[in-house]
Amino acid sequence: MRKEIYQGNIIIATAAEWHEFVKKYKGITGYISMNGCTGLTSVTFPDKISGSISMDGCIGLTSVTFPDKISGYGYIYMNGCTGLTSVTFPKESGYIYMDGCIGLTSVTFPDKVSGYIYMDEKTSEYLLSYGHKKTIYQINNVQFDKPLFDQVRHGELSASQVFAIRDMEQRRVAYEKMDKIKMKELEGFAVIDKVEDDGKGYPMQVVQFSLPGFKEPFRYLACHCPTEGRGYFLETRETECWKAKSASFGLPADIEWAAEY
Repeated sequence: MRKEIYQGNIIIATAAEWHEFVKKYKGITGYISMNGCTGLTSVTFPDKISGSISMDGCIGLTSVTFPDKISGYGYIYMNGCTGLTSVTFPKESGYIYMDGCIGLTSVTFPDKVSGYIYMDEKTSEYLLSYGHKKTIYQINNVQFDKPLFDQVRHGELSASQVFAIRDMEQRRVAYEKMDKIKMKELEGFAVIDKVEDDGKGYPMQVVQFSLPGFKEPFRYLACHCPTEGRGYFLETRETECWKAKSASFGLPADIEWAAEY
């Protein structure tokens, strides 16, 4: 049978579908997504790939070999391939995402990366210590520089250090990862107002504490995003939850919250 180039996007969900694909086609122009192919243990991609590759939850995979070059946009996304121990990337690639690949012990990165290599805190220690110059480190899709990334994921920051982080998203993630008992270490820490239900099933609190070198206490509204459930600490000068929430949106303190999305 004469092999052809597959044109378009394809989703492969089983090992049988993958074997049928490589038997019939010598490459692809488009997007190939391999989701939950638990029966696959080893994958060698065809030589002719123009597009992008996504491998999500292929927990049975132990090794992956890509062609020398992926043309086109050329991003590679690997998520939750927990059994993966060895990867040989193309010599040239665009963006590479490595999330939750906790078992990697052998990786050959491209000689040329036109984009960036993204890693999260669930990536293997081997990979995180690799130190590729184009690596971007993320926790819950929030970017950190490597030193702060390591401090947050290892729980090394004190509560005062967490609240001293200027970037709001970084501070939120650092607080989520922090052992909450550390809050008691803060001088003058107190919950000065509390709401059991913000209308979306989440509690709200206004907390206050002091930090050395500052005359005025720090005050934060502890609240949640109504759509995603993410917890936030928003700096405030208000002493009541609802007033603090209104102020965070630049609204009058006496506004009545009827609905939120």
